[in-house]
Amino acid sequence: MKVLKNKTAGKYLSMIVAVITFVFLIVYLVYTSGLKTVNSTIILYMTVIAVINAAYFLVDIQFPVDLMGILEIGATALTAMCAVTFLKDSMNSLADLLNGIALFSGGRGSVTMIFTILGAILVIGAAEIIVCFMKSEAAE
Repeated sequence: MKVLKNKTAGKYLSMIVAVITFVFLIVYLVYTSGLKTVNSTIILYMTVIAVINAAYFLVDIQFPVDLMGILEIGATALTAMCAVTFLKDSMNSLADLLNGIALFSGGRGSVTMIFTILGAILVIGAAEIIVCFMKSEAAE
């Protein structure tokens, strides 16, 4: 339980983001595997984002450069890349579903689920940006 003591709000938010990212990854895999549209790039990005956030919470080593802060900025960039990749992958299905045709998607998928996943990615990205601006060290 010593790991949970003397952490800043930014560190706790980072761990919450790691858990949300992991849960999102499971939801993404369940949804896209049913449609046979799993993108390994999104899986890799989300795994790296979860690991970076967990490491940011757990690591208390002082580096000469704010290495963990730089990694958090990288995680934010990966989240943006995830959003763009998912939107690019879903564009044809979204067009089919909104127009009521079955040209690209074969009539499968859900507009609600596409926007839910995209919204979850954007919430993770917003939380990442907030973590980047929060203090990483407790005041002494």
